Amino acid sequence: MSLASHNPPSYNGYNRSPYGPSSPSDITELEAPIPETGSIPSLLPLNELADRKLFQDVDLEGMYLKHRPAKILT
Repeated sequence: MSLASHNPPSYNGYNRSPYGPSSPSDITELEAPIPETGSIPSLLPLNELADRKLFQDVDLEGMYLKHRPAKILT
């Protein structure tokens, strides 16, 4: 699994969990399939995505608060 790293710059911005910091060859392997240039497609507004059932606004904080163990509340 490759993750964005919140570790020191010497970790190269990637972390190959659970193996620790990424080596330069790890970075090269991860970046190889990424094109040098590209374009970002234009996106529809969120309300249009919601109308098409492609987007749903979810209250994650409320869901978390509802299901977390009661002992955390104190």
